[in-house]
Amino acid sequence: MSIYNTYKGRLRIIELKLGVSNAYSWVTGWKPSAVFKLVNSIRTNGVPSSSLVELTQEHMRKVEVLRVKIRLEEEKVEREMERQQVAVVDMKMAELVRLVVRVKNGEQVRQVEGLVEVALKGVMAGQEKVMKAANCARLRTLKGVLDVLSPLQCVEFLARISMLQIQLR
Repeated sequence: MSIYNTYKGRLRIIELKLGVSNAYSWVTGWKPSAVFKLVNSIRTNGVPSSSLVELTQEHMRKVEVLRVKIRLEEEKVEREMERQQVAVVDMKMAELVRLVVRVKNGEQVRQVEGLVEVALKGVMAGQEKVMKAANCARLRTLKGVLDVLSPLQCVEFLARISMLQIQLR
């Protein structure tokens, strides 16, 4: 087994533990549910010297309300991501690829290139829409969690989530 495969295997285990595997965590970012899992993990595992262990029941109630709200946004992004993935492998796109392979003369190539350009614009517009929705969900999640925490807890939380992102890369 190569070092690369070992690394990818460990990454997959981390992804499974965090539940961040679909569409590569929304195209190499992170899913909001990972934030809530991190908060719960730090709190329940009692990380030594962690100010996050000191979250009150009221803090946790606010985090839970936010988690439920954000979960709906996360599901919406996932449905749209799936819709975009289906669009990419749609029969029209497959036929367009076959056509590109068969085209030989210059005029046909220009016509096919025009069709490909139009198809790609549609796909890219859809992907842009999904990524904007994903980024909005991420921002609302971070802002919501940080609003609940004290300044010291915010610094610690941001440091821990940054470390997690580095480990996942």
